[in-house]
Amino acid sequence: MSRLKYKINFHFILIISLVVAAILMVIFLPPSTWLIKIGFVLLLSLISYLLSRILLSKKLSILISLFLTSNFFLLASKLADPLNLILLCSLFVGILLLLKK
Repeated sequence: MSRLKYKINFHFILIISLVVAAILMVIFLPPSTWLIKIGFVLLLSLISYLLSRILLSKKLSILISLFLTSNFFLLASKLADPLNLILLCSLFVGILLLLKK
């Protein structure tokens, strides 16, 4: 029981510290270089993975974090036109259907 409580507290503290780091990154670092943009996208995908890992299974949490990461990269590179988003959604729906079987 105490190990489970320690694990939950550790994940909660890790998620809170990553959210604070993301907020500080948005406030103090202007997105002038690709290194900052990639770092922020990876930080957001790590936060989404940790949150979905608590609520969902491992396969679904990896799938959700990969979908959000690729979507954030499309948005950061200004390639998020409707066709790319439809193709990205259909790719992940196909992967989800393959994982269900």
